[in-house]
Amino acid sequence: MPRAKPSTNIALRLCTSCVTGFPVIFVCCLLLWAFYAYIVVLCGQLLESIVEKALLGTAFTFLWILVLTSYYKAINTPAGAPPEQFRLSDSQIAEYDAVEMDDKEAELEAKKELLEKFSSRLPVHTRLPNGGIRYCIPCGMIKPDRSHHCSMCKTCVLKMDHHCPWVNNCVGFGNYKFFVLFLSYTTLFCLYTAFSVLPTFIASWGSMGFGHHSKHHDYNKTGEPTESSVVIDTSQRLQ
Repeated sequence: MPRAKPSTNIALRLCTSCVTGFPVIFVCCLLLWAFYAYIVVLCGQLLESIVEKALLGTAFTFLWILVLTSYYKAINTPAGAPPEQFRLSDSQIAEYDAVEMDDKEAELEAKKELLEKFSSRLPVHTRLPNGGIRYCIPCGMIKPDRSHHCSMCKTCVLKMDHHCPWVNNCVGFGNYKFFVLFLSYTTLFCLYTAFSVLPTFIASWGSMGFGHHSKHHDYNKTGEPTESSVVIDTSQRLQ
């Protein structure tokens, strides 16, 4: 099979990085836009009270920093790889790969017994449906409990929850705390922003005349208001 050209591999890696990095860039743009809309527009232009500006702006900035910090940690903290004691040595992998038989059931049984021998001193309790040891061929290691191989990260992840595209990382043993903090802080951040903006939004909505009936006039071809329009306008003034 012909190998791909280096230029093709580089282009493919760049495209993959752009696609996987887009959700992170999108979230960062949302956070920057929220900071501008709240601090610059709301606190800087719409609010008149200096005390209100200081209190709302300080609380918003505090929550915004918490969201940004936890998001950064969830992205850059490794999800956690299984300990090296679960990785098979080169000789053990060679011994495992050398097991080949015409009878596939006998071959599977022989490999199962071999993995049982390799994992005899390891704390492994989760098994396959057939009772065998869970073994990751790409990583060459016996999977600890609650560990899974991530096809996106190309590695086994300890206590893996899922691969989250919004942090471009797996959520596992190493960064699970930061991921939960990010979700919690984001919820508080959204609730605070919505309720603190609501009074200003209602006041701005009312000052623009929304919710009130406007006066409309019908005009004839000469540009003069019709009789029905004059009657409606007169009745509104009387009221």
